[in-house]
Amino acid sequence: MIVTTTHSIEGRSIGAYLGLVTGEAIVGANIFRDLFANIRDIVGGRSGAYERELQRARELARQDLEAAAQQLGADAVVGVDLDYEVLGPNNGMLMVSISGTAVKLG
Repeated sequence: MIVTTTHSIEGRSIGAYLGLVTGEAIVGANIFRDLFANIRDIVGGRSGAYERELQRARELARQDLEAAAQQLGADAVVGVDLDYEVLGPNNGMLMVSISGTAVKLG
C-alpha cells in the first residue's frame, strides 16, 4: 500500500476518495530506560532507548492506518500527517497518531 504525505501520487490518478483513516499508538516509558536516558542527557549523548520506542510507536500507528485503509478497500493513503503527544501525570507516555485519506487509485 502506498502511504504518502503528498495529496497526489505522481503518475497515478485517484479514482475515489474512501474517507479519513487513522492509526494510534501509545507507549509507556520504562523506569530503567528513563534512568539511563537522564544519565545520557547529562553527558550529552542520544537516548537510543527512547528513539527505538518512538520508532516502534510510529510503526504501530502506521500499521493501524494501513489496516483501516485496507478495510475500506483502499490502494493508498494520501495527505498523511503524524502527530506526537506526551501524556500521563508525569509525561510518562508517548502517543503517536497518524491520519490520512484512504483512496482507490484509478
